[in-house]
Amino acid sequence: MSASPGYRSPPPSQVGASSKNKPTASTWTPVANKIQGCKRAATVEVTAKEHHHGLADEAFGEILASMPVELFFALFMTPASGLTKMVAVKKNVWDSIPTGAKIGETSMYPKIRDAINNSGFLRDKFRMAVVSSKLPDSSIKVRSDLFMYEYKSNDIHAMETDKEKSEGANDSEQYEPSDDEKLEEELREALAEILIWDSIESSLEVKREDLGDWCHIDLSAQRREHEPPEKNDQKSKETQGQILHYFTIQSSHQHRSFIIGFAIFGDHIRFYRYDRAGLIVSEPVFYKKRPEIFAEFLWRYSHLSREERGYDTSVEPASAAESELLTQAVRQCEKDALSGHVRWIPNIASTLDKTYRSYKAYVYDEATGRIGRYVIRRPIAMAESPFGRATRGYIALDLESDEKELVFLKDTWRVSEDDFEKEGEIYQFLDDHDVANVATPMLAGDVLSRSGSDDEQAEGHRLQVTVTQEWANMRPRPSWRYMCWTLRRLTHYRLVLPLYCTLDCIENAKELVKVIRDVTQALVDVYSIGTLKRLHRDVTADNILFDAQGAVIQGLLADWDHSRTMAARIDSPLYRTGSWYALSIALLRDTKKLPGLEDDLESIYWVLLYVSVHSFAHTGRAPLGIFNDGYLRLVRVTDEAEDDSQGAKKLDFLYRPRDLVFTCPALQQLFVDLRSIWIAHYRPRKTPRPAKYPENIAAKMLNYLDNALAKGPNEWTNAERTDDKYKAKRAIMQARALIRDQTQKMCAHRDMIEKKTQKAKDTSDLVNQDKNVKTTSTKLHQRRMKKQANVQGNAEAANVRRSKRTTSDSVEEADNEERPRKKTRRGEAGDIVTETKGQGDGVRRSSRLRNRKRDD
Repeated sequence: MSASPGYRSPPPSQVGASSKNKPTASTWTPVANKIQGCKRAATVEVTAKEHHHGLADEAFGEILASMPVELFFALFMTPASGLTKMVAVKKNVWDSIPTGAKIGETSMYPKIRDAINNSGFLRDKFRMAVVSSKLPDSSIKVRSDLFMYEYKSNDIHAMETDKEKSEGANDSEQYEPSDDEKLEEELREALAEILIWDSIESSLEVKREDLGDWCHIDLSAQRREHEPPEKNDQKSKETQGQILHYFTIQSSHQHRSFIIGFAIFGDHIRFYRYDRAGLIVSEPVFYKKRPEIFAEFLWRYSHLSREERGYDTSVEPASAAESELLTQAVRQCEKDALSGHVRWIPNIASTLDKTYRSYKAYVYDEATGRIGRYVIRRPIAMAESPFGRATRGYIALDLESDEKELVFLKDTWRVSEDDFEKEGEIYQFLDDHDVANVATPMLAGDVLSRSGSDDEQAEGHRLQVTVTQEWANMRPRPSWRYMCWTLRRLTHYRLVLPLYCTLDCIENAKELVKVIRDVTQALVDVYSIGTLKRLHRDVTADNILFDAQGAVIQGLLADWDHSRTMAARIDSPLYRTGSWYALSIALLRDTKKLPGLEDDLESIYWVLLYVSVHSFAHTGRAPLGIFNDGYLRLVRVTDEAEDDSQGAKKLDFLYRPRDLVFTCPALQQLFVDLRSIWIAHYRPRKTPRPAKYPENIAAKMLNYLDNALAKGPNEWTNAERTDDKYKAKRAIMQARALIRDQTQKMCAHRDMIEKKTQKAKDTSDLVNQDKNVKTTSTKLHQRRMKKQANVQGNAEAANVRRSKRTTSDSVEEADNEERPRKKTRRGEAGDIVTETKGQGDGVRRSSRLRNRKRDD
């Protein structure tokens, strides 16, 4: 059984058994917290740098560097069909790519694109393109610098030319496209830039300096054994997080088992092979000094088949008729919900997102040997972390059913080790023991690559598995490899369930309590089977479902892929499971504690609190810090986040719930009762706990839940579901909405290009209209200028008149100054005195006139 086509496994003697090579808990333990398990519950937004920082920290120990280029080519880029003779490589083939600190990164993009496209090493099969700067940006950067796409395919941005190369012609032969082909090529590139994550082969990150490389270059072999390949500065972490984010987004949009790509860091380049187990990084290649290495990478990539490039061959594009069937089924489900026949599924409309293509997925059922066919488009749940199980959930159309009903298809990568069971086998075990309140799968099995008919698929036994762990677990350690974790082997797995309702479909608080009661009973029943004491170990809001088909809803517990029996548990909790916001305080406080039934029951309490805070009316301050801390602890290095690394905030809430009060009396009393259980659980004890302690906690919880459900309608007032006022602002969803708008604009632009000939006939009319507009504009301008001249002339005439008046007034004033001035005043004796003053001499001449008094 081969892991992937063309891949050569290392000698068995060099691959250590994973169970023997796991480090013990006393040495180091991977961080259980992952973005995948904590972002869903967070209500905060983070910046792009913070998100990339979190991805880099999460991936610590899962990076393998620096593999020799010759080994990289031999293992991952050797096509089964063979290689043709490569064209001659010129020494200056990459000299047009600028490097240096003074060069802007954006100015490098077209140079790199042109250098690769014009080199001829990609033949006529692939092309490079620059991502449009017009793409909507968001708080989390989701677009790479450049990307590679398939030049000839049957997707939306394909272009089939009439000039095919003749047989025996050189693969690097070029031809001059016509004008129509150039226009169609521009349109295709524009559409490819919009539909980047659904169309690209691989993304390309470019840094103008070699300092942007996030892996060490010159560490000695002795230091590699004890040091990781990643640099520990912030710039390197941001670059690493960017590349990992691109892999995560591309894997969420496409159906890939692995991705091969490369990145440019100034004067050198690195090649990557990414799968869900880890990332293999090649040694640095200085492409201007060794141009043939980069040329060989492109040449080899252009010879690989789709399966050898990492495409999942168990998925194929759906036909237009099959895609229309999915659309009709989803629309009918929405109509039935509006009429009240079925529950409304909040995010079902996102299934028909037009920026995603419709595919047909094959599911092989290992129990019956039956093969199912399902039409899928956009997942309603997708992976946020680059490594791990990478679970995606689809609302799918069952093509095999007579009624073409909708189902839920789970696509994941399971841990394929001896001490881990398949999820389908666990469901079968629970069904054999008649466990109620558990989801019932329809099909389940490993994904098998399809190379022919459906019958050949079942007989091929070519599984899709990861290969990174084979080189991470190799003993003795290769000299080129830095320190890394012992990684797990993952196998692609699919499971089909009926379309149950999630907790987002709950209508009131009493329904929620009923579902929680059923799920709690399921945990107890599974734990009580024989002496195995099976645990779920991943109780979250996403894993709790309910069936609303009957008169009374029934809670169901799903996602048993993390389930383990206490008898089969490993001695060291190396790989801790569970979502951070729902983990018990004990597991957060003690990194060496093994999970127990009491931890699953406590997770039920935190899930009930989380859903109630977001769904039902309450007063006071909600404990959002409990649910945000896991995400903030990854992306931000703050004292506040570090304080809750031991579950301090959850413990503080149990003792001091502050002023949080739910307006529904029955729900509020239920929280008071349940909180008393966990307060007593974490109270210090001097005596050991009884043997049946977990069962006692379960009995108390079930009793309190039954008492709440038995209360009358008066106690369940104000129990209706309300709008979530703490809903996180998902910037990435806003960006996708803008991308859809951009896609519609580009499609309109395509229609304009197709009508270019018709528009060309109207060119003369447009020219005449332009002349008329210019003539009218000229007349208006002349009239305006004439009016301005008249106004200016009137203003000048007014100024002349004003100047003349000013001159005459000045002359008259001067004459007045030359004349003698007389001033009359009354003297001391009552007589009138007249004084005359000349302008020049200032001599005063006065005459006194005596008043003659007349007698009355």
